[in-house]
Parts: sequence; C-alpha cells; structure tokens
Amino acid sequence: MGARGFFALLALFVLSSATATGYFIHRLRVETLSYHLRIAEMQVRTFEDHLTQSVLVTDQMMVNLADTENLERPAPDLRAILRRSIANLPQVRSLSVLREDGQVLASSSAGNEGQRLGFTDPQPALDGDEGLLQVAGRWLGRDFSSGQAVSQASAEAVQEARDLGFIPLLRKIKSGGHRYTLVAALNPDYFVQKYRERLLQSPGDLHVLRYDGLPLFGTSAAMQWGALRAEDWDPLALSEREMGSFDDAEHNELTAYRTSRLYPLVLVLRLKRGDALTEWRKDALRFSAMAALIILSISAFAILFFFHQRRLGEQRAAAVLAEKERLGAVLDALPAMVFMIGPDSRYRFINRAAREFFSGEGLPQLNNGEYGTDAASRYLRQCNPTLFDRHADEMRQLMAGKVDQVFSEHTMQLREGLRWHQLMARRIEAEGAEGVVAMVSDITGRKDAETQLHLAASVFKASAEGILVTDEAVNVLSVNAAFTQITGYTSEDMIGQNPKKLASGQHHAAFYKDMWLALKEKGLWQGEIVNRRKNGRIYPEWLTISAVRDDLGKVCNYVGVFSDITERKASEERIRHLSEHDFLTGLPNRILFQDRVSHVIAHSERNGARFALLFIDLDRFKTVNDTLGHHIGDLLLKEVANRIGTCVRSTDTVSRQGGDEFLVLLENIEQPEDAGRVAEKLLERLADTCVLEGHELHITPSIGIALYPEDGRDMTTLIKHADVAMYHSKEHGRNTFHYFTSAMNATANERLLMEHGLRRALENGELEMHYQPLVALVGQKVVGAEALMRWRHPDLGMVPPLKFIPVAEECGLIVSLGEWALREACKQGAAWHAAGWTDLTMAVNVSAPQFAQEDFLDAVRAILADTGYPPERLEFEVTESLLIVSSEVLRANIEGLRGLGIRLAIDDFGTGYSSLAYLRKLPIDKLKIDRSFVRDVTLDADDATITTTIVQMAHSIGLQVLAEGVETQGQLNFLQSHGCNEVQGFYFSPALPAVTFTAYLERNNGIAAQSAEATEST
Repeated sequence: MGARGFFALLALFVLSSATATGYFIHRLRVETLSYHLRIAEMQVRTFEDHLTQSVLVTDQMMVNLADTENLERPAPDLRAILRRSIANLPQVRSLSVLREDGQVLASSSAGNEGQRLGFTDPQPALDGDEGLLQVAGRWLGRDFSSGQAVSQASAEAVQEARDLGFIPLLRKIKSGGHRYTLVAALNPDYFVQKYRERLLQSPGDLHVLRYDGLPLFGTSAAMQWGALRAEDWDPLALSEREMGSFDDAEHNELTAYRTSRLYPLVLVLRLKRGDALTEWRKDALRFSAMAALIILSISAFAILFFFHQRRLGEQRAAAVLAEKERLGAVLDALPAMVFMIGPDSRYRFINRAAREFFSGEGLPQLNNGEYGTDAASRYLRQCNPTLFDRHADEMRQLMAGKVDQVFSEHTMQLREGLRWHQLMARRIEAEGAEGVVAMVSDITGRKDAETQLHLAASVFKASAEGILVTDEAVNVLSVNAAFTQITGYTSEDMIGQNPKKLASGQHHAAFYKDMWLALKEKGLWQGEIVNRRKNGRIYPEWLTISAVRDDLGKVCNYVGVFSDITERKASEERIRHLSEHDFLTGLPNRILFQDRVSHVIAHSERNGARFALLFIDLDRFKTVNDTLGHHIGDLLLKEVANRIGTCVRSTDTVSRQGGDEFLVLLENIEQPEDAGRVAEKLLERLADTCVLEGHELHITPSIGIALYPEDGRDMTTLIKHADVAMYHSKEHGRNTFHYFTSAMNATANERLLMEHGLRRALENGELEMHYQPLVALVGQKVVGAEALMRWRHPDLGMVPPLKFIPVAEECGLIVSLGEWALREACKQGAAWHAAGWTDLTMAVNVSAPQFAQEDFLDAVRAILADTGYPPERLEFEVTESLLIVSSEVLRANIEGLRGLGIRLAIDDFGTGYSSLAYLRKLPIDKLKIDRSFVRDVTLDADDATITTTIVQMAHSIGLQVLAEGVETQGQLNFLQSHGCNEVQGFYFSPALPAVTFTAYLERNNGIAAQSAEATEST
C-alpha cells in the first residue's frame, strides 16, 4: 500500500473513532437522565408509602376515638384521652375536638382550648360529611380566632412560623346526640425530615399537594407556602395516572410524581437536570480524553508501523533475492532431479542432478531457459515409451489446471541397468506466472529395502512362533498373529502395554533380574518361562529375547520370539512318567522306587527313623498266565496293584518290579510289628476272590520283610534281603510272610551259587541225560523213554531237577538247557533206533518259555536234521496251561510240530486247568496223570474216582493215557483194570543213564546182544 492510501485510511479511522466517541457520550447522557428519573420514581413511591401509612394511622386513631370514647366529658379528662391517643404518633402535633360552631372543646395542647377555628378553605368545612377524612390547607401559628389559614407569607413570616405550622386533618363524628369535628394537626416537618433521612441520591425538591392543586408542604423553603405554580400543574389529572415521570427540558427539570392510594394527596419530586448530569459531565470528559489519547496512540503506532513495514518490505525483497540464490544452491545439492517448467513448456530451472543425469546419458547440456523439453522427452520416450505417453498426458492436464499434482513410481532402463524412479509434480503460481515443479528421485534402494521389509513382514505374519516387538522402554509396538493365537491377546490388547501383562506370577524377582542382566551384558536371553494366557491359564514357553541397537550402540528395541511348549512339556512329562512308572499298573517302577528309597535312607540317617521294605510275589501266577492267557494275567496284576494301594498309607510307596513282583516301602514305622500288621492286611485283602471277565480267581502272595537299619543300611542290601525272606515264605507253604534272618541269607547264597554253577554246567559238561522207561500195560513192554536232565555238580554231587530247574527258569537258562536236552535226547534216540529199537518213543519235556520262542520250530527242525532222529517217534511233554493260551506263536509252533509228525502229551494232568471238554479241541495225543493222584489211588476214593474219570474221558476223545509215579503192584493193578494205556515209575525203574537204560531194554524186551553192544558204543 502506498503512503497516500495509508494516510487516507488513517484519517478515516480518526473520523470514525471521533464519531463513535460522540455517540457513546450522547447515549451515556440519555441513560444517565433515564437512570435519575427511575431513582426519582422510586424515591417518590417510597415517600408516598410512608405518608399514606402515617395519614392512615392517624385516621384510624381518630376513628377509634370516635367509636370508643364519650366526648361529653370534662375538658381535663378529654384532654388526657387526646394526649394518650397521639402519644405514639410523632407525625401529629396536636389532636383537638371542635363543636359544631368551631370552638375547640378540648385539645391535647391546652392553649388551643376555647379558641375558635375557622376555614377560608372551601373544602374542609366544619359541616362536612361524616365518615370522610378531610385535608385542609396549611395553618400557621396557634391562633384560631380569625379562622384564616395563611396561604402566602413573606420569608420572614414563614421563618417565624415554620415550627408552628401544621396540616389540619378533619373527621366529623357524632357522640351523645351532638356533632363534633376531630382535628389532627399533622406535622409537615416530620415528613420533610423523614424524606431527607431516606434520600437515596439526586437530591430534589419534594412537594405534597391536594387534588385541587393546593400545596400543603415541601422540602424547599421557597415552595412551602404555595410557590408551586398552579398553571403548570393539574393535580387532578395527575392523580388519574397514579404515578409517572418526565423530563421537563423547558424548565430544565426532571419530575416524578405519585398519587396517594387512599387520600386526596399528590407527591411531586423535582430535580434540576444540571444536578443529575454532574457525574455524566465528569465521565464524558474522562472518556473523551481517553478516546482522544487512544486515537492519537493508534495513529502514531500506525504511522510508525507503516514506515517499519516499508523498511521490512525492502529487507524482504533483498532476502527473497538471496533466498532464491540459496534455494538454487540447495536444489543443486539435492540428489533428486528438480525441474521447473513454465507455461510454454520450457525449463525455467534445472538443478545440477538433472543436468548431470542427462549429460551422463549422452544428451546435450541443458541450461535454464535455453532448451525446451524436446531432448529430454526423446530420451524418456526411448527408455520407456508407454510411461512417457502417460506422463505427457498427465503433464498436459497439470498445465491445464485439471489436476493439482501428479505422483508415480516407475522403472527406466538406463545404461547402468534397470532403475526405479519416483516422480512428484505439482502445479504452482509464483510471481504472477503459472508453472509446474517436478522432482524425480532414484528410489531403487528404497524399493529393494521395501522388498526386504515386505519379506520380513511376511515372515513376521506367517511365523508359527509368537513375536513381540517393544521400544527401548519395553512398551509393546507390535505382535504377530501367532502371538495372538498362543496368548489370546490381540494387538489392540497389547500395543502400548508392558509385556509383564503376560506374567504368571510363578517366577521370583531374581529370575527377571537375571534375565535383564543377561540382556544388558550380552544383548540376548533365552530360556523357559511360564506365562499366562488371556483366559487366565498358564502355559510354558521357550522364549528368546534380543536387544536391537542403533548405529550408536543404544538399545532401541527388544524382540521376543517364543513358542508354546505345552505339548512338548506334556510329552516330556509323559516320557518321564513312563520312564518312572510301570506301563501296566501305573505304579512307580524300579528306577523311581530306588530313588525314593534313597531319599528315605538319607532322611532316616539324619533323623534316626526306621522303615521297612516288603517284597511281594504272587503264588502260582504263572498258572493264571498259562491257563487263562496274558490278558487275564494283566488284569489280575492291575487288580492286585489296586488292592495293595488300599492297604498302605498315602506316604508309602508301592512299586511293581516286573512280572508278578511288587515292592512296598513303609516309611517311619515305630516297631517291626508295624510291617507285620501291614503284611497281614495284604494277605487278607489279596485273598478275596477276584472276578475278571467271568473268571473267578484266587490269588495268594508270598511276602518278605526287611527292616532298616537292622537288615541293611543301603537299598541293594535291603531289597536283596526282602527278596530272600519272600523266597523263604514260598518254601514254607506260600500265602504267608517272613522277616529276614541271617539263616535265610545263607539259603539265598546257596541258591545264588547254584545259579552261577548252572551257568557253567553247560560249558563244563556237567549236565547229563537219564531216561525212565515208559511201559505199556498190555504185555508190560517198554515202549518209550522219558528224557530227564541231571546235574552232576563237581562239589555237590548229583543235583536233582526239582532244585535246579526252578533256578534255571528264574534266571532265564531254561531255554538253553531245553535245547541242549532235546539235542541229547534225539541223539540218543537215533542211536537206539540204529541198534534196532525202532518202535521206541523218546519223550522230552519242553518248558513254556522254550515253546513260546518264535524260532522254536526252526531249532527243532535243525536238531532233527543234525541227529537223524525220526520226528514221528518224538513226543513233547508240555503243561496243559501252555496249550490253552491264545498266542499266534504258540499256535504256529503247534501246527508246525503236527506237520512234522511230532506227538504232544500233556504232563501233570489234573493239577492245572483240567478241562477235557476244552482239550478235545487241542492237537494232543496223550495225557499223563500226575503222580499226586496215582499215589493214593488204592487208598483214597476221590483219587481213584478222579483217575478213573480221566482215563475214561481221555479214551472217549481218542487220547492215550499214561500214569506217572507207579510204585506198587496195587497201583499197577488198578490202572490196568481201568484201561490205562501206559505207566512209568519206580515199580519198573527209576531214570537211568543211557548205558544202564540200554541194558534194561535188553533184559526186559529180549533184544539181541549185538543191539546192546551197539548201544554201548554210542
């Protein structure tokens, strides 16, 4: 703006400000006058209330006096009554009673009595109406004789009489047949004083007039005596409006008036306008001075500001020029290419990066304003024709103002290879000219980084492991989907939160302290931690926390990667449980039991406590397995485990050691008898009938007890001694318990020595085969031999089978011994066949473990092939329980033996399952009646009946019968009479060595001598 325009605006501002100031002062004057009129109205209304109330009280007093007093009394009495009546009425100077002729009959002022009151005022006549209060004109002095009221007087007269003046209030009354007039001398000075006491502000002159315009009294001396101009007032007209106010500009006064509500009185308050505007003049003067000062200040400031801005404009112009130069330098320093294109499509500005780019691509140097866009356009069309056409169209729209900006990212095939570029172009207007500013940046590096970030984000989202990223203050910034799936917390739940929200409360403060110490020192922590899911459930996780540092080495982020290892922990727990517990019964196994015993030993050593070990072995459990199968046997073991658990305390430990063996650890027993009482409870509980899948089973245990510290101070010794005591229980009738003693230990050692010796017996050739004749009762001819193993111990001599066969079964040698026995028997049988005894059958005992071997049939074939013994002359003796077991291996072996022609015989029949109805389904050829039935067959009717029944029923299903243990002629006769086919026993011969058996054959079967010689040579 130029100086002329500026000063024109300044003059306009001064003029408008002065006008506004004058208008404001005028409005202030109007409001001041209006305010004083309202104040005057309020004051005249207040005084009217007081005056009316005072007159009303006086009137009421006069009415009451007329109603209650008899005026026909002596003057002194009547005077006293009048004085009492006005005693509390300060507004009344005196109260007088007048006769009809106007003479004062009595008065509260004795000086008035006898005087005559006359009126020149036409309204308040003495003969006026009763019941109405009349107001007379003001009187001066106490002389009533003339009956004249002073309406006008000189100032001196007024001054002399002002204290004696009054306003007569008259009321006509009738009393005792006479008419009287009561005159109350109303004190005008009282009301003037009250007005001045209640004066609020804007003092003025108050006048009280009658309706007919007669002035009664006022506050100014000049107007007390009727100085109010009658021509200026019409009180009757004013009384019709009750109250009001007006501005009397002609007389320079403010006037407010109000009529009495009850009496013919009008009150007028007159104020001098000059008095009302006194404060306004002061305010107007102050405001005018202030406004003038403000206007002058603003004008001065505006002038100073104008010249200051003028100097700044010149400085800005210089700065803009310098800024343009600096901006050009800055744009030249940018790595991005910057172009400014004018409306004529020519370059207005090209920075250094753009010039170097095009010159590097073999184009002529581009200078500002020198070249059009043709050279660059041809090159861009060559690099990317489609892109060039699209950009050319976008630039035309930008130039035409159809769009405000253009943004794109594209590739260009340059000399150095494929590069990504970003174009940003915007339409601008500068210095009155329109154009386009475009910036082209090489974003190949950013694109590569975005590709890497996108790949990282894809990995972050798709990772099966939970990932959590925090800032340096450990506030969560991001979580992936796997985090939500594992913990239940969404990103909205976690963003901005501290990861301690996941804490389960199961780790001590030291745990987290160590974690943060490792992060601080190494920048990495990993380990197992227990956290809590959103649903409140805790879970284990494997957590790795890494600290991410910036270029200055300061931690900027923490990244936590974790996986839920609940299933792995459960698997580990299952594996641990399986490794420490028996898979069948769920009881602690040998490993866990040994660990608990070790802890109890350590505790007992410290506290001097005592405990006991019970070794439990089930009696004849093998029979259940062999008879009913391993499935029933497993169910029985589970039932036994449950029953044992009901007999011990929760602090005790029950363990299955394997097979049918159990161990019980009784902690903190007081006396050895405590273990015995538990053993008795176990015997009683296990003796109860057990029903499993319809089978009623009776099982008994043999129990051995070892005490700490009496029987050992270490676990191995205690278990060994409990085992010894258990075997002692078995040897003494089973279904009982025994405490360990040293004598038992000697027996156990002997058994152990026998086991070791038996292992060496095969290697040292200490075993040999004996043969007991099998005799046919028809002709009593030897038809076969049962091969029986004997052990010739170098120190103990001949050891009977009943002593070493159980040891071999327990230590696992029975299979090797059985194979050796079968080979020796077949070899001997082949020799006897070669010697001429071709009808001789070789019976060989086969144990259940040997028969159950998967390669048993292959071993039999190999032995038969090696020895040349005919399989049809070979007979295997097995227990009946073996044949009823449901096993694919056993069935396959039986079928294989039958296919070879080998016969099967059931040994010790009657002591096991003993069901002929079941046996008829089995591929067997012979039954061997156990010697326990044959021994008393001639003495015990039950044994005789059982034996007879077995023979008869066996024959009924086509089986041969052989009786064992025949020792007397009576037994032989009984068996022969009941159709038994074969017998064996000491009655004919005990088991004999091969040479002796050959001689026995020669003697009893009449074999030629050469056959005997052949036998001896083998």
